[in-house]
Amino acid sequence: MRSNTIFVSLCLLGVKCRYDGSSKFNPQILNLAQRFNILGMCPEIEAGLKIPHLPLEIRGSYKNILKGECKIVSKEGEDLTAPLLNACFRILSVIKSLDINICILKSKSPLCGKGKIYDGSFKGRLIKGDGLLSFILEKNGIKVISDEEFNKCGFRKVIF
Repeated sequence: MRSNTIFVSLCLLGVKCRYDGSSKFNPQILNLAQRFNILGMCPEIEAGLKIPHLPLEIRGSYKNILKGECKIVSKEGEDLTAPLLNACFRILSVIKSLDINICILKSKSPLCGKGKIYDGSFKGRLIKGDGLLSFILEKNGIKVISDEEFNKCGFRKVIF
């Protein structure tokens, strides 16, 4: 039996928790609350980062992060991999405990991004890849949909 709860990046629900103190409110995603329970969390908040904070990007292949071969760093070069990795595993634990199998995450984010992320140079260049949370969730069999995919496909993408 499928869970009636969907996990959503907190910034998509209108919470001002992005690195720059803004949100990316998406009313269409919030409308899912008419049919589903919505659980929103933010990996940066879970890791204890202050809002706002310096931008973060992944340096190296995100697929090697669990091997310690890549890092999530701030624009000033501070390595925040360990607290962010711990936060992502805590979020995974919550998602699993609630038997959630669908997540809608913020695109392009070094933590929530799916399909495209910034290249680690802080020059605004996108590359193919996933954010840390997105990668961990999918590795654990949880379906991840970016907000951009949701905006294109809408509710059907969540259901099927």
